[in-house]
Amino acid sequence: METIYDHNPTPEEIHYVGLDLPMFTTYGLPKSQDSHYALLADLYHFRKNKLKMDEYINKIKDTVYQWGVKYSHYHYSEESERV
Repeated sequence: METIYDHNPTPEEIHYVGLDLPMFTTYGLPKSQDSHYALLADLYHFRKNKLKMDEYINKIKDTVYQWGVKYSHYHYSEESERV
């Protein structure tokens, strides 16, 4: 299963995606690949790499979840640039 840790996140990036929250530090990483793809989309949003962000959003198989992740990145943020 591909996870955010395969992409060498910095401590600042771990904080941005929320993996330092008690929920994750207590119970561990998400169990589904879709959740990991959403975290990767968050990571690439933070890195301002819209192409990679879109790549991971499009890998999410649950269409409702995919729409929510996509909406949150496009609706609430305009600073992402195509890289």
